[in-house]
This record gives sequence, C-alpha cells and structure tokens, in this order.
Amino acid sequence: MVSSEVARLGSPLLEIAQTQGADTVPGNASTTFTLSSVTFGWINSANDTDWYRLQVEAGRTYTIALSSYTMSGNAAGTSLPDPYLRIYDSSGLLIGENDDSLTSLDSRYSYTATSSGYIYVSAGSADGRPGSYSLLAVSAATPTDNIPDTTSTTSVLTVGGSVSSQIDFASDTDWHRITLNGGQGYVFALNAATSGGLGDPFIEIRDASGKIVASNDDGPNGLNSEVRVTPTTAGVYYVTARAFSDETGRYTLTAQQIGPQDPVDTIDWGTKLNTSEVRIYFAGAGQTFGGYSADRAWTNEEIRSVMNVTSAISAVANVRFTVVTDRSQATMVMVLDSGLDDGVAGMMTTPPSSPAIGVFSPTLASWNAESLNIGGIAYSTILHEIGHGLGLAHPHDAGGSSEVMEGVLSEFGSYGSAGLNQGVYTIMSYNDGWPSGPAGKFVSYSYGGQAGPMALDIAALQDKYGAVAANTGNTVYSLPILDITASAYYRAIWDTGGVDTISASSALDAAVIDLRPATLLNAPGGGGFVSYVGKVNGGLTIAAGVWIENAIGGFGADILIGNELNNVLKGNAQGDTYTGGLGSDTFVLQTGSKDFITDFVVNVDKIGLDRGDFGTLTGTTLADSGITFQLGSAATGAGRTLFYDTSNRTLYWDADGSGAGAAVAIAQLGRASMTTVSSPATLSIGSIRPISYGSEWSTAGSADLNGDGLQDVIWRNGKSLYEAWTIDGFQAFDSMAPADMTGRAIAGLGDFNGDGKDDILFRDTATGAMEIRTLNGSTLTSLASPGVRSTEWAVAAVADFNEDGHADILWRNTATGQLAGWMMRNGGFTADFAPGDNKGLDWNVVGSGDFNGDGDADILWRNATTGQVEAWLMSGGVKTGSFVPGAYSTAWNVAGIADFNNDGVSDVLWRNPTTGQVDGWLLKNGAWAGSFSPGFYDTTWQVAGLGDYDGDGNADVLWRNAATGQTDAWRLRSGNWTGSYDPARALSDWKPALSGDFNGDGSIDVLWDYKFSNAYTGWLMSDGRNAGAFNLTVSGASSVVAVGDFNSDGVDDVVWRTDAGGYLASFIKDGVPNQGSMTIIAPGSEWTLFGAADFNADGGDDFLWRNSQTGVTQAVLMKNGVQTGAYTLGSYNLEWGVQGIGDLNGDGTADIFWRNPQTGQVDLWLLKNGAWAGSYSPGFYNTDWQFAGIGDFNGDGTDDILWRQQFTGQMDIWTIRDGNWAGSFDPGSMAAGWTVAAVGDFNHDGVDDVMWLNTATGEVKEWIINPPNSPPSAGDFIIV
Repeated sequence: MVSSEVARLGSPLLEIAQTQGADTVPGNASTTFTLSSVTFGWINSANDTDWYRLQVEAGRTYTIALSSYTMSGNAAGTSLPDPYLRIYDSSGLLIGENDDSLTSLDSRYSYTATSSGYIYVSAGSADGRPGSYSLLAVSAATPTDNIPDTTSTTSVLTVGGSVSSQIDFASDTDWHRITLNGGQGYVFALNAATSGGLGDPFIEIRDASGKIVASNDDGPNGLNSEVRVTPTTAGVYYVTARAFSDETGRYTLTAQQIGPQDPVDTIDWGTKLNTSEVRIYFAGAGQTFGGYSADRAWTNEEIRSVMNVTSAISAVANVRFTVVTDRSQATMVMVLDSGLDDGVAGMMTTPPSSPAIGVFSPTLASWNAESLNIGGIAYSTILHEIGHGLGLAHPHDAGGSSEVMEGVLSEFGSYGSAGLNQGVYTIMSYNDGWPSGPAGKFVSYSYGGQAGPMALDIAALQDKYGAVAANTGNTVYSLPILDITASAYYRAIWDTGGVDTISASSALDAAVIDLRPATLLNAPGGGGFVSYVGKVNGGLTIAAGVWIENAIGGFGADILIGNELNNVLKGNAQGDTYTGGLGSDTFVLQTGSKDFITDFVVNVDKIGLDRGDFGTLTGTTLADSGITFQLGSAATGAGRTLFYDTSNRTLYWDADGSGAGAAVAIAQLGRASMTTVSSPATLSIGSIRPISYGSEWSTAGSADLNGDGLQDVIWRNGKSLYEAWTIDGFQAFDSMAPADMTGRAIAGLGDFNGDGKDDILFRDTATGAMEIRTLNGSTLTSLASPGVRSTEWAVAAVADFNEDGHADILWRNTATGQLAGWMMRNGGFTADFAPGDNKGLDWNVVGSGDFNGDGDADILWRNATTGQVEAWLMSGGVKTGSFVPGAYSTAWNVAGIADFNNDGVSDVLWRNPTTGQVDGWLLKNGAWAGSFSPGFYDTTWQVAGLGDYDGDGNADVLWRNAATGQTDAWRLRSGNWTGSYDPARALSDWKPALSGDFNGDGSIDVLWDYKFSNAYTGWLMSDGRNAGAFNLTVSGASSVVAVGDFNSDGVDDVVWRTDAGGYLASFIKDGVPNQGSMTIIAPGSEWTLFGAADFNADGGDDFLWRNSQTGVTQAVLMKNGVQTGAYTLGSYNLEWGVQGIGDLNGDGTADIFWRNPQTGQVDLWLLKNGAWAGSYSPGFYNTDWQFAGIGDFNGDGTDDILWRQQFTGQMDIWTIRDGNWAGSFDPGSMAAGWTVAAVGDFNHDGVDDVMWLNTATGEVKEWIINPPNSPPSAGDFIIV
C-alpha cells in the first residue's frame, strides 16, 4: 500500500529504484537516477544514502516526502523505521534537511526554487537501521503573497482591532504594521480560522527595524499563539503571522491594550490540588507509575530532603504533607528513574492529575548527598517539581493558563524585562540562584539554590491554598556569610508578627540589607529586594505583605535600606550607608567610622548614638546625657560635644569639646529628596548647527580613523567627494572636512604608520598610482605615496601580514590570478612577498583576517562556481597552511570579515541578496567553530560596514538604505542581535569635548569641538548659564585630550594631541587661553593619555597613561608644571577600558572607573598618594546601559556614576560611598537625539549638574540638581 504521507500528496505513477540487498543508487552527485514520480528504494546500511536528481523551475514550490514503505512480492522486507531527508543544490551543497514531520517519523521538506535546473534529493536513515522507503515530489507554482514580509508592508493592525488573512504558501510570513505607546501593555493573539485555518500559528513582535522582540508558538488556547509586550519606547512595530512549520491556512490577528503584567500570573498553571492534605508515596524498586519505573528505592537521606522541601512549603501556605506506605492512598508519588532524557534532573505532573507523579534521575552528577542539602541543586530540583505538583508553572513558557514573563525569550539566561526570571524570585525559573547578582551563577551543586518558595511562589501558593501564620515572635533573620553547604542559599521571609530584624552582625564583607517587601509588580523589586553579604551565593528577600522593622550590619561598609515603617538601622563598623525611606527612622551611629545618611529629614527622623560606644550615656536625649550640640566647624566649649558643619554636611563627635582630643567625623547627611530640574522653563543656553546626509552619498569603508578603538565610517558621493563619521557607542559625529579626490578610489584601509589610527589607501583609477592619506584632526592629509602598479593588478586586501603593527598590501593579477604582496613600513614600500601558489581565476579573494589568532593576517578564498571556502594561514606574508571551514550555496555572498565574538579570531558574515537573510560562521584555531543567524533586512538595505561601533569587543553591522539614505546599526553579541540604533540620530557639526573651570570662579565651563577646524569654543558658565565665551586653538595640534590644573594656579588648562602624535599642555588664565605651555613626554610610543586628575591630593592635576599593548596604567604626578614622580598603578586586560576618573571614596584623591564593555561589569581602583590602594566592584549594568558621566550628584563629597539606557533614554545615578554602591535614583529621561554633553557644577552650589545637547537641533539644556536640605538640631538625636 502507499503510505499515508504519499496518499496525502497524491498518486502519480509508481517506480522501484532498487530492492533489498542491491545498492544501485549512488550517494553523491554522480547519480543518474531522476525523481519524476513516486520512487521506491532500499537503504541497505547505516551510512547508505540514495541521491536522486530533481528538475526544478524557478518560482515553483516543491514538497518532497520520504516515507517508510513496506514493499510486496520479491522486494518485500523491513520498512525503513526512521527516514531522513536531505536536499542539495546543483553543486552538492546542502540546502536543507528534515527528520520527522509533524505527525510521524516520516520526513517532509518544502523548497521554493530560486533558479531553474537540477537539485539533488537524498534518502537516508536517521537511526542507522535499513529498510524500504517511498520518495515523492509534487509541485505547484508559488501563490501570490497577499501581505509582504518586510517593513514595506501596507497591512495595518490597530490597537483594539483585528486583521484576517492567510498564509499563502509554506514559507510565507505576513507583516502587519502597528503603532504602540511606550510603557503601555499590549496582548496580541494569532488564532487559526475555524475553516481552513492554520494548524499551528506562530506570532512574532518586531521593532521598527524588523528585529524580533517577542514571540510565541502555543499560548493558553491550544496551538493558537498569544504574546504580550510592554514597549519601552513609542513608535512603529510589526506583528508577524506565520506557521510554526511548512503549512498554509487562514488566521485572525488581534491587538488589545491591557494593564501591566502580574508576574504571579507567569507561574500560575491555573489548577490546584483538590485537597490541602498531601500524602506522599515513595516508589520502591521496580514499581511503575505513569510509564516510569523506579530504578531503586529512596534512601533515608533522599526522603529527608523531600520532606525538608515540604516543610518549607507548609511554612508559607496551608498545605500539609505526610508520608504513606500504601500507594493507593497517595496524592503524590515520587519515583527514581534514570530513564529521563539526557540532562533532565526531574519532572512532575500538574493538577488535576491524581496522583501527581514526580520523577527524578538519581544517576546524574548533580544528585548526591551534598546537593540534597537545603540550597543544593538536587534540593532545588525537588522544590521546583513539587511546585509543579501544586499547580505552579515556568515563567518562560505558557504552561496551563500561565503567561510568558515579559522579556523572557529563552528558558536559560533570559531574565525578563524586570529580571524576575531567576531562582531568587521564583523556584519555577530554570535560572537557579541569583545569576545577575554580585556572585553571578553559582558553581557548586551543594549550595547557592533556593531553600523554599520565594516571594512570587509564596503569593501564588497562598492564592491557591491560603496563608498560614508563621514567625509571630521577635525574629532575627541572619544572612549567610560563607559559601558552604546547607548554609548558603536564598530564602524568602514569611513573617506574620513581632518586631523583626535582618542581621549581618558576624559578616566581615560588606552587606546589603533591604527591608522593602516584594511589590509583585513587573518591575525590579516585584519578586523582592535581595539582602546579601559580599559575593556569597545566598541571601534573603521579603515576601509581599511582610514587614521587617530593623537591620543590623556587620564589619564591612554596609548598605542598609528601610521601608515604610519606623525602622531602626544600625550599621556597626567601617562606614555604612543608610537610606530610611518613608516613616520616622532611627539611624544608629558609632564613633569608629563615618557613616552616610542619604535621606535624613529633620524633625522626622532620629540619629541614635550607641550608648555602649559613646561612653557612659545614661539618658535618652543629648541633654540627659550631658552632650552639647552645636552648628559650626569645631567645638566651642568644654565637655562632650556633637557639632554639625553645614559646609560639608558632616556630624562630628568631640569627647572633650575644645580640649586636646581631636574631633571624629561620625556621619555625613545627604538630602531628604533627590530632584532634578531643567534650566528655567527648560531654557536653551546655546545653539549648535546640525547637518545631515542625503541618499546621494554611499559608504566607502569602515575603519578606526581616530584611534579610539571604535570603527568609523567613510562616505563618498558620486563626484568623488569624501567625508567621515567618527562613531562612539553608535552615535555619529561628522568629523572630516570635505575632501575632493576626483579620479581616485579607495583601495583599502589600514594603519600604515603604526600610530593606532587607520589610514586610507587611495589609487588613481587611470595610472594605478597609490597615495596614503590620514585623518589629521578634521582634515584628510597626505601621509605617503608608496608607488605605482599597473592597473591589471588589483588590491585584494590591506592587512598586517607580518605582525609589525603596520598594514601591508596584497595584490592580485586580474588576468592570471597570481598573488603578490608589498610589505609596508610608515606608509612606504619595504619588500615584496609571495603569498603562495595560483589558485586560478575561478577562485576569488573575498577578504582577509586573523583566522587562527596568531596576529598575522590570513587570506579567505571562495570558489565562484561551487561556493567552496578555503582559508590560507599566513606567517610573514607566506602561506603556512590552510583549512576548509565549509561551503555555502552561491546564492549567498560574503558580506564581510570581522571578530563577532571577541575571541581575537576573525569570523565570516554571509548574506543572501535575494532574501535578505544574514548568517555567520564563527572560526577558531583555523577551523569552523559554529554558526550564528542575527536576522535579516529586506534587500533595500545593504551592509555598509562591519566593526566594533560601541566598544564591547564584538563586531557590529552598519546598514544603509540605498533609496532613502537612512542608516541603522545592528549591535551584535557573539553574532546575536541585541539591539539596533541609527547613528545619524545625533549627527552634528559640533560635539561636546571636555569640561573644567577655565576662569577659577568655581563653576564648571564647557569646551565644544567644531569639526571644520582645529578650533574649540569655550562657554564660561555662571548660575547655570553661558556667561561668556572664548576660542581655543594651538598651531600644530588637532584635538583636546585632557583638562586639568597642571600649573597649580587654580584654573584648569587643556592638553592637546599634536599632529605629530605628541602632547602639549596649553595654560589658561581667567578664561583667556594660550597663557603659556609645556610639552608633555609620554612614557613611550605605545602609551596613550587617558585623562587628568589629582591622584595624590596635592591640589594639582596629574596624568593617567595606559599602555595600548600591555594594558599597564601609570600615574605621572605634576606640580607647578613639572613632573615630580610616576607610579605604575597596575594593569587590566585590554578588554577593559577606563570609563571615567573621579573621587569615588571622598578622600580628596581621584580614582579610576573601569568597565568591561562586553560583559558590562564595572570595577573601581581607589588611589592614594599616586598609588593603587584597593579596588571595589560596585555593581553591574547590562550593556544596554552606557556610562554617561561622573559627578557628585548628592553633595556628599564623593563622586557618583551617571548611566543612560541607550535605547530608551532612561537615566540612572549610582550613588557611591567608599567605592561601593550606596543606592541609586532615577533623575528622569531624555528623548532620542539628546546626548550628555558635560557633567559639572554649572551654578557653583556644591552639587554637580548635567548638560545636554540635542545634536539634531543644536539646542542645549541643563539639569540643575538641587543641594541638600536643612541641618539637624539637638532634638533630632536620641540615645539608644
């Protein structure tokens, strides 16, 4: 009989290609067998494949089915158990493959021919077993696509409306345009039509550039799809409808506005047990439940672990668990079966299944005696699975009636828009522990997991089964202080009474104690606020509705955060930071260190003096205890005195008043509220003229033209006029004066003189003469003329083939295919080199890169006929080996070569010019190491450049629409798309340079850099306004690289980088530039000046240098314009960059702020007397957040860190205390097009402000940040 798959596709004529035992069909492109009807054959062995030629016609879609088939008569035998189908193009390159179709083990593949001719169809076995098969191909012309699958779609979906259409053919995707508001929630549903509907709909939400931001296969209504999103920015989005697999059918798409997502809904399966009395049966060896057979009985230790889990659940919800020995009485059954899929530790059925069956794999390495302890991975697995048994679901899928947590795109490593898809917030996450926390992902099986239901789980379980009273007394909850078994774990506090405390009293490392309960909102804090010590893999959160009153710190510099109650916060030693929140809070001080109170409110909060630490204090008030309180800078009377210095908001304790003993600083007070305002009526204090490009321009290359480590873009119009953008974090600045290069074309880009900046190799199109030009400031100037080569030779590549830091030239003869090379030095020819043999004209050089990480450039070849790729490994310009990373259909082109995963090895980017699809090869150690698929752009967009545009070490892709001139940049991470941005959003003739006090009035002034000259304009600021201006220029210098007071006159000066590559300081006096100068000597040619600040607290600014090859940093100390010393501070690997310099611990000495742009990790180097004195890691921000500036935004004498979310414009400020994060506040946001121009105290009020530039309009605004509030009085103190 004909198989069901064949019967569904039709019944053409039958033929038998071969029978059992006879392997007559070749397994390669030499086959002469043709597939023109149903063909029957036999797979004879495990590796046997049968190839057939299939004639195809461009534009037609072919459905090819390979089915298990039982032959009759002489051909009878076993049918092929598990067919495997592969499709190859005419050159034998794989197009696609399929193992199992939707309904069976048979294989099916749909293919739309892009050209007419032959392809090959291969029949094989998926599991190596032989057998007979049927093979069939049927075709139909591709139907008309009613709705496009690009951003050019004309179909519009409205909020509250619907669209009905159909998927017209197997690979069809319909794009519908919709406009959404930022911050508003939406739900989109894709449902199959009742008649002729899609079998399995699949929905995607895409941003304005076409990138996927959310997707769903199966929602709460069977195979229909549903997804919800809350966009961060308003604008155009696209909702795409397609089938999960290759099928057609009708659908209806709807869009509805909804409220914010409740994160508890993401873990609620929608069912529960019909009893709160749960009886557990532990299966014995050989017993079978639900198809699972027990390998062995449970040990006492394993049973004890399960019952510890159930006790943790019973402590928060009205569910009680008992063990039964009669399986017929069981509500839950626990089975140990190692037959689960590879790597699966456990599974459990959900209600209303009865009994619920939990299965665990006892042979995994993660199942052992230590991991079964509280907080171990096996314990956490049991906890997770019993959660399923009680009706909980994963936040990463739509199990039962649950919703996918917004922003979660995969089960591992995707934490959601609010970061709540982590074990510290819910036991139902696959991301155990707190992987985004300071300790990162825990690495031990025995600790770091969850000890019981977390805040989201508690809310869900109590909603199902009710809450219980617990911990009703005065309870002290101690934080784990060491990574040890049965001690380090995460726990959510459920407490219904008493006056309670979270304590880190025995911790040596700094603790964070946060008394705020979970908000249950889809926002940070929705699953609780984590209290923890250092980098210990454990901590506490507080469940919703629970109030903990007090916090006690330990021996580190702790951070204590209160809630709405009247909290008592006691930090103990080492200088702690308090934030009380609402309520009348008491901040307890000691004499051993200076604490910081961020939000003290006079007449509301209290400052408590620890009676055991301040001597014999017998009363409850200052007067009762014989303590005098004064305002001033010193005690003025005898006896015990507290005095408050309003100039620095510092509280001092003087045990003998005006006596011989020294006063001790015990606290510094911040403001009660942190607010920001713009200049009056958002006053524009200046104007900067913008420019733009039109579609007559095209990109001519991408290179690092200014030596900042980021790729820039060279532009050319049809008349050979060249300009350039320098790009910093996807923000473009028009940085080159127009250069007319008529008659010459760019032949290559590279660093020909070893100065760290890429140069441009021009070639005369008529004579072949070469000229190298370099960007000097804003002018393209001639560097060298290396020679002439006849025009039958073309430049095949520019790269460093001998690892000397200077670019060389690879030539190829267009008539013969022969290669030749020029070794270059300082822009001049030094020697010929012969790369290797002639591969012939059917092979093309498609690029160069370092494919084995040895520092020498290698050569990538591709065969124009077969698509085969080969890489030549080079050393000193000579071929030393080769490898074949693979082949690609000739329908694909090499789009470029760059390092997409920051491993120091070049990778290959591919693009299909017909479909717009983008793909990539990762290479490693001279071999193919993986693939990536960042997405696609419709074919009106072309790749304009490759390179690292944001400094994270990963190559990105710059796109340009040839019709409109619009640009877009894909930010990639290991080849995966992580966001996109238009660099031209902030294109201007002007850009902010540096800032400093150039007239000694105490207000920070601003320098602006104009692209068309080497001149700078300075704004002298007063009371937040531009009160004067000056022009700044130095002959022979092109750019200002540092600002500081280098001659100790109280006025900041500027450091220029000269055209010759040196450094020159130009002195400024009273706002008048060029009042003297000094030459600055670098430690060596490979050293770069990173900035200037006072590194030894002598009142004069010093220089910070870094070696661009080793990463070593050095502080050169200056006084009165003379170098007085130099210190090597240490080194960081070159992945890390200096983000900023500021006083981050309030000691009067500048410190260094580092960041790894690939991971987002930050680190602080604290300096003292010009030397390294310690380091801290204050936290982490993902790389969507960019460093925006350093300044003292709360007036506490310590600089803080300003961040900006590069896609939404949202701002955040980290307040820093003693090098540690001490809290954060949101100052607001600025729309796209605005960039931070400068940070400084523009109105001389002791608090730094933020200046903004709109680079599209030239408007400038300020955020003026308010200084702190009123000083305390004697009534604000108590004795505790």
